[in-house]
Amino acid sequence: MVSLNVFSLFILAWVLPATDFGQFVFLWAIAIALGVLAAAGGPAYLLRELSARRQKADRGILPLELFTIAIVAPAIIIASVYVLYATLPLNVFGLGSDKIETDHIPMVCAASYTFVLLNYFSVYLRIANLPNFAMFAGEGGQHLVLMCSSIITLAIAEASVLNILQMYLAVFLLSLALLVLAAIFGHLPRISIWRNPAVRRRRGLRDFWGTGVVTAVSSQIDILLGGLFLNFSSLGYYQILRKFANLANLPKLIATWTAMIPIGAAHASDDLSRVRKECRKAARNVYLPSIAIFPTIIASAIIAFHLLSYEWNLDAVLAFAALLSSAAVNLYFCTNFAVAAQCGLEKYVLVSRICGLIVAVTIILAVGENASSFSLALSVLAALTVANLLVWASVYHRLKIDTSMASSFMVRRALKR
Repeated sequence: MVSLNVFSLFILAWVLPATDFGQFVFLWAIAIALGVLAAAGGPAYLLRELSARRQKADRGILPLELFTIAIVAPAIIIASVYVLYATLPLNVFGLGSDKIETDHIPMVCAASYTFVLLNYFSVYLRIANLPNFAMFAGEGGQHLVLMCSSIITLAIAEASVLNILQMYLAVFLLSLALLVLAAIFGHLPRISIWRNPAVRRRRGLRDFWGTGVVTAVSSQIDILLGGLFLNFSSLGYYQILRKFANLANLPKLIATWTAMIPIGAAHASDDLSRVRKECRKAARNVYLPSIAIFPTIIASAIIAFHLLSYEWNLDAVLAFAALLSSAAVNLYFCTNFAVAAQCGLEKYVLVSRICGLIVAVTIILAVGENASSFSLALSVLAALTVANLLVWASVYHRLKIDTSMASSFMVRRALKR
């Protein structure tokens, strides 16, 4: 999934001029942030409630709640953002300036809604015991559609930002129609998700929404603010570095997706020892692949830069080192965010993400017009380090669970003794 992300962007960097590719990266970052804003924390909330329903029948969701949270609310939020942009003289992240053409905005808003639908579809697949397909839909679905759209656009029309966005929406609608037909004819698994109407909905949706928004902005803040200070060519160059470094998160991504449901079910049963066991299992699953993946990523990045005729200057080397370091921080702390989200500590995730975001914004704005790929990468490293440390400390203090890789090492040493 993460590799599909890189490959789709590699194709775009190959077919688009450097400036157009950087502009697409900027638009895509806005669409991702808007999609998470529109999702309002619903996918994470739904995953927690439906995971807990395996242990407690009073958990789950009602049909009207599902329709409102998953379909209506995101559409209203995205439409409101578009109306505000169209009617008010706003200039947020370069919108309304020469950074973005007006024709691109409706396409960005529509693309953000597709991200919301894909996230909810991945939750459905995860609850249906199809974790591999769920991870693919949630993390790689939009990139598969984007890759197909880029290839089709290149074959039948001029490769431009607007044409690729329009083709992305057309391919997504075709895919959605096929899924609807599969559901109608009974080719998709049925799951039990409904809650007793007499039972009130549990709290947490607001915290999940806040966490989701802050997480999305944090994950894209280097691109969003970087687009104000860097030209589009430099921004596209940085994004290639960033996506290759993100490949290092693949072991954690797989381990987290595998552990999410067992952790949620264990916490719903008040079985913290089982939560600890799942955390240690995930840490063990991350350790060995992490050792092998870093040399592979470095070699792949060198080859890709050669094919794209990009130059390895000092700024690029330092930026890539900082981005790889941020991935190493994520790998070390392993399941901390998953445990906090599934065990009722989502407000601590929100606070940690806000603190990390403040650190990133402070670094980027302090550098200002002197921004470079390295300064953007440094802001990412600082933000992830702060956020991970705060969440790890919160989980350990509240639940006495160590979610880092150190927990696996300590258990091994204890067994040897």
